[in-house]
Amino acid sequence: MSVKSMQGTSAHISYLKSNEENRRHKTKCIYFDKGICKCGAFTNYMCKCTSSVLCNYYKVKG
Repeated sequence: MSVKSMQGTSAHISYLKSNEENRRHKTKCIYFDKGICKCGAFTNYMCKCTSSVLCNYYKVKG
């Protein structure tokens, strides 16, 4: 059974897409320098940047 026949009205399927400009990437972070996190408030200070997606201190370069 299709979606169209279940609802009794015309229907279409749309997909959500992310805006590429708003995606987090570690190279866009102001604290990222050659693979090292330089955020003093973060526990990984002067260590390898683990993930920009989960980082609470992520800020985009101006």
